[in-house]
Amino acid sequence: MRISNRMLSRNYVRVLQDNTYRVANSQRQITTNQKYLNMSDNVADCARSLRADQQVQNLTRQMKGIEFALGGLDAADDSLQGISDVFTQAYGELTNAVNLLGSNSETIDKTKLAAMANVINSRKEEILQLSNTQYSGKYQFSGTSSAEPPFKYDAENGLTYNGAKVDEIYKNEVTGELCHKVQARDEDGNLQFEADGVTPVMVEKVIPRDEEIYLDVGRGIQLKANEVDPATAFQISFSGLGMLGYGTTRDDETGIEMSNNLYGLLDQVETTLNKLAGRTGLEEGETVEDLTKELYSLYGHVKDRHDSVINTLTDLGGRVTFLENITTRLTDQVGTLENLKLSLVGVDTTDGAAAKELADHMYAYNATLQLGATMFQTSLLDFLKV
Repeated sequence: MRISNRMLSRNYVRVLQDNTYRVANSQRQITTNQKYLNMSDNVADCARSLRADQQVQNLTRQMKGIEFALGGLDAADDSLQGISDVFTQAYGELTNAVNLLGSNSETIDKTKLAAMANVINSRKEEILQLSNTQYSGKYQFSGTSSAEPPFKYDAENGLTYNGAKVDEIYKNEVTGELCHKVQARDEDGNLQFEADGVTPVMVEKVIPRDEEIYLDVGRGIQLKANEVDPATAFQISFSGLGMLGYGTTRDDETGIEMSNNLYGLLDQVETTLNKLAGRTGLEEGETVEDLTKELYSLYGHVKDRHDSVINTLTDLGGRVTFLENITTRLTDQVGTLENLKLSLVGVDTTDGAAAKELADHMYAYNATLQLGATMFQTSLLDFLKV
């Protein structure tokens, strides 16, 4: 079979174009780290890559939310650890006071008791300051009302949480909500009283903004009985009431109402120490023996509240570990998906395979040019064509 020069020329041009395309394609892959220029080059792999990329974006958003929550938990852990340390110091000072009183309260060193009261006062104020800690410009232990300090103290109302007196807060046994009593008002906003015109009409009011905020950690938040199922979400809001305590507990032996709040409890301890130290007068019918028994009762309650703080710290540590484990799992998933994307449409330039492929294509391209120069040598006749 005779092969004409025109056929050779066409075949040569086709081979040269193919080699030119391969060189250009390899150069583009190395530059862009992408196998394909258009999705139509490989629809199946490109579609799988797009799905993987969408999953990566979703996981990344979850990780950012968890990262923020972890930052808040770490800050809360620091604050709560600080409260625990301060309360431990106060507990130690109270232990010294109890030991000092001993069995004979008439021979106590009032100067030492006054000094101990000063220490308790300082620790009490430190706890109040730590309870109003901010993270990322928001108050941590304020429930959903994170734009204002949750705990405030004044002489008239004592310690309040979001405007409610802490010692008057209680849990509604039916709804489970934290509530307090307030005086009722009529439609015009006037305070209401009983028929005697003196006794105020009291109504129950839910503690404002002491709610829970949840974070979706990848399971999809679900409701159970119109409430968030805690198994499908993670709580990221913090209630200072749950952490520091609320309401009071009546001591059966002394009959006193002991605050369940760390600050209020230390305030009672300070008041009792000041009375025993002679700084403030005793109330009518009150004796040093009564105050000593009261201090012993407060001492036992302080120990119980200290144990509660330790348990809260332990729980907080478990929540941090839980989120860290989820972060590790999500990071592994993102890595797997990124590897899948790379295998489908990506080009790995780190192992030298892409560079070797480009070198092979360049070698074939140069060889084609050299072959063409040999096969189609020009002569004088090429320039004498009319």
